[in-house]
Amino acid sequence: SSNNNNNNNKCRNSRHWSSSNNNNNSNSSKGKFLVSGGVHPREYAPPQLVFEFAIHLLSNYNIDADITWIVDHTEIHIITHVNPDGRIIAEGVRAAYWRKNVNPGNERDGCSAGEIGVDINRNFDFVWGDTGGASDDPCDESYMGSDAASESETRVLEDYARSIFPAGQQKSDPEDMMDVALGEGISDIYMDVHSYGEYTYYPWGHVDKQSKDNEALEALGRKISSFNGHDLWAPGHDFVYPVSGDTSDYMYGVLGVASYGLEIGDDFYESCNNFESDVLPSNLPALMYAARVAKKPFSLGKGPDVLDLSAVMVDDYYRVTASASDSQLVNIDGYSNFNTGGQTITEVRLYLDVHPDDYDGSSTVWNMEAVDGSFDSSEEKLEVAIFTSSLGISSGRHALFAQARDGDGYLGPVSSVFIEVDQVETLPPTSLPTNKPTMKPTDEPTASPTTNPTETQSYTPSTFPSELVTNPPSPFPTFTITVEPTNSPSASKSKTPSQSSSMEPSSQPTENISSHPSVHLSANPSYSPTS
Repeated sequence: SSNNNNNNNKCRNSRHWSSSNNNNNSNSSKGKFLVSGGVHPREYAPPQLVFEFAIHLLSNYNIDADITWIVDHTEIHIITHVNPDGRIIAEGVRAAYWRKNVNPGNERDGCSAGEIGVDINRNFDFVWGDTGGASDDPCDESYMGSDAASESETRVLEDYARSIFPAGQQKSDPEDMMDVALGEGISDIYMDVHSYGEYTYYPWGHVDKQSKDNEALEALGRKISSFNGHDLWAPGHDFVYPVSGDTSDYMYGVLGVASYGLEIGDDFYESCNNFESDVLPSNLPALMYAARVAKKPFSLGKGPDVLDLSAVMVDDYYRVTASASDSQLVNIDGYSNFNTGGQTITEVRLYLDVHPDDYDGSSTVWNMEAVDGSFDSSEEKLEVAIFTSSLGISSGRHALFAQARDGDGYLGPVSSVFIEVDQVETLPPTSLPTNKPTMKPTDEPTASPTTNPTETQSYTPSTFPSELVTNPPSPFPTFTITVEPTNSPSASKSKTPSQSSSMEPSSQPTENISSHPSVHLSANPSYSPTS
């Protein structure tokens, strides 16, 4: 990002790195989240946002409970600059508003020096060549290239994504299988960040037509937009214009993952003041939410959210409170209520020191109680009391993990909070104070609802997981940052709902990086005027 006086000193300077979390603190399979920026070089804010996302994860690991479990249970891959050569032009010649790469191969077609290159976001090998959403004029800003994936930047991103996303979800004949739903059992999510215009978009982008997974895509897209106030650029909503051969349709249509794009901010050359005061604090939580649901985005995105999870020491017990909502994040301002957002909350479970995905039946679990006495609404206030001494919980820090289920059987994303236990005296069980819940921990989960989701796909929401825990988690993950040289317009409006701590950018100062996950940075890639 930059300020309006072309003085970049005020903002952190990010270059051409990609990062992935290689930590093995989870015994369950990990979801994968790939986020990219810098496809269009003149869009200054996107690379900075995804770089700040990496900093946010590294700085708050082992400090914020949500960030800690997300890092432990998710492979997070970050590419700050898909188009590094074009970025050099965009920074050096601002008046050019450089959008394409710098491949000079089409100069022979009569383009001026300022018109060379290919629009990377029209060059991906899915519905490539559709002139309704791209240009075949080599001098045009939206030139699609001489062939599908003709550009090195396109091929690098395609190959990298293909290498990390599940082979079993990839379609054998993508364009002939556009009307085949992926289903709710898929894993992994991709997000491409652009500027500007304050939009969240998802497939299809090449045509104003809903995909077969539109209900799941829209449910999660609405939740992402609940944090940054974006409008939906999508079929059935504000379909601004068609885009063919772009990243979003490719990742969904070919590789079979949930795929989204953000159009952040209100300028190509976003001012630092607006970036730091508005764009960053509203879009970091949106990225965090996408990471939170990466393991099962189409299923978790339909489930209820646990909000405002808190644990406060009162006398000799912890009072744990939260709210659970099936509607708050999905029924966003400016849009009608969505059909995934009105189901009754049926239960909320609280796990001690084990993520629900790793639960094997042997850890302590509480059923949180509805404050009003019954689960009969899509919005519930919850509480439970934890007597750490009578339960023999050891002194030190512990993690609590909460997950809710709705009346259609959908589990929602996990929320977490740390607690500190200072004493370990063994005391007899004590009744809770007057008007406090009297829940006792259970070692086995109660029977899960038998109601199946009202979907046409043959997917049934899972019961609470019971995968075997074989190894204790290590205290820190390992991050590796390596070089990976690698559309449509969103800034924030003030309707961010109340969330647990990782939903908001941390106000804590960045700590010495040596006390957190190890980081290895490689040199920037060399630059070449051609691709």
